[in-house]
Amino acid sequence: MKNLIMKYNLEIFSTIVLLVVGVIVLFFPDISYIRKITLAYAILAILHEFEEKRTPGGFFELMAKKFELPENTNLDLASFFVICYWLVLIVLPFVFDSVEIFLVMPIALGIFETFIHTAGIWIHHMKKPYTPGLASAWPMGALSVYSIYFLNTYTDISGTDYLIGVILMVIGFLFLERGTLYAANMTFKDLRNKIINTLNSK
Repeated sequence: MKNLIMKYNLEIFSTIVLLVVGVIVLFFPDISYIRKITLAYAILAILHEFEEKRTPGGFFELMAKKFELPENTNLDLASFFVICYWLVLIVLPFVFDSVEIFLVMPIALGIFETFIHTAGIWIHHMKKPYTPGLASAWPMGALSVYSIYFLNTYTDISGTDYLIGVILMVIGFLFLERGTLYAANMTFKDLRNKIINTLNSK
């Protein structure tokens, strides 16, 4: 069972999300607008993860080649940590929809994903203006921009709330990175050294 979950964690995540979205659309259409935005992030998360992980030469493989990650890197485990991170970002604003700080977390991630996948075109010297995940990252970024507009227009969110939400997103992302490095049998120090070596080799 454990191996099955690890291997098909993305498919399991996608099935659960789509079932929840279907039930809500059919039976609970009057949920709060923040919850509706969160569901939009959940759907984009599915598209983004499939684009990153099921596209030949996906984003993990791109990063592994760039930073010379070990060949025995457990990509299924790394993917599992990513899905866990997405679950946190989706569940928190959906359950606590009156706490706008939690919606800031997927907002910040959406903007970050848009930047990193766009910058990745030059970072990885792509022959085409595309990195696996770019096509879904841009709609995610657009949703983030709209979500900021919504929060600023219809809620009492403050600059401090945005700052706390971004910090929470970063903390969660660092835990995600730690899990990914664990899947590669590496530490942050190992990654730092590889980045330094990569930059020095240019």
